[in-house]
Amino acid sequence: MGLRLLGACCTFAVPHLDTSGAGPLEHTHNYYGEIMKIILFIIMFLFMIISGFAQPIPIDSLYLGQTPPDSIPKIFNLPVTPGYFAGDRIAISNDGKSIYYNELNGYNSKSKARIKWLRYGQNKWNGPFILFEGYVSPGLSISGDTMFMEYGGSFYSVRNDTGWEDPKKFLVKPNFVHYLEVTNNGTFYFTTASKISSRGDISRIFMNDSNSSLQSLPSPVNSSLNGIDFYIAKDESYIIFPEIISGSGDLFISYKITDSIWTNPKDLGAPINSSDWEYGIYISPDNKYLFFSRSSHTATNTYWVKIGNLIDNLKQASFGFIEK
Repeated sequence: MGLRLLGACCTFAVPHLDTSGAGPLEHTHNYYGEIMKIILFIIMFLFMIISGFAQPIPIDSLYLGQTPPDSIPKIFNLPVTPGYFAGDRIAISNDGKSIYYNELNGYNSKSKARIKWLRYGQNKWNGPFILFEGYVSPGLSISGDTMFMEYGGSFYSVRNDTGWEDPKKFLVKPNFVHYLEVTNNGTFYFTTASKISSRGDISRIFMNDSNSSLQSLPSPVNSSLNGIDFYIAKDESYIIFPEIISGSGDLFISYKITDSIWTNPKDLGAPINSSDWEYGIYISPDNKYLFFSRSSHTATNTYWVKIGNLIDNLKQASFGFIEK
């Protein structure tokens, strides 16, 4: 009988070595020939296995198979429990196969919320599954194996071979931490208690083994107008946040010049901004789409819009900056 190799879904038989009836030289030649066949077979078999695990999601199944938007925002449909809505920021894995989002029934102290998970596998989207009850605002690390979230403070969960671990406290102080994010160089950003703004300062924290230091971003990023949500680019080149103007929130962008110098915020403009509230900002891993929440007096929905040249064009616009 031949050698049998067990794969994830199939069993393959490798022919046994048969060198009977051969002379010494032919015997050696046949022996090594058979060995080479087995090695090549194993290499091909392993390639098939690895290729199967690394199979990318089909293009027409990305983003739940929904038709991508152009420059006009459209609702990104996320399944929710009756009486709940999908609001606040979402998070998408680097391979596009997992989407994490909030399900809420309100924005007050008695409201209920949970983080839900949609997962692509077996050639279809599966779920949604309740991932963390009571937690909100999912955000992923650069590698995608750590999730940050909120539950009366900052928490994190690490993904292992069996799934996501139970959340653990990330920071003991400060008590108020909103929208924890990490950038390519390992710097953490979040909104915390106000020093400059009236609602909460977008800040960064430098951590090492023995000490940590918290620093609010300078004006004009933090001002009397800005809301507490934000999204910072992974290379820290820009930050998007809402400013509260005339009773509603519109999205603005500011570009980093140095650590202490940021450009004056630039309005993302219509049709992204409207007379309703825009907040809950997120940029997809491929940098193609801007996701955000929009709330009116009657409904809250998650929207997405194609970025295109928007961020680059606004950067080239003629506007000044303020040095702290």
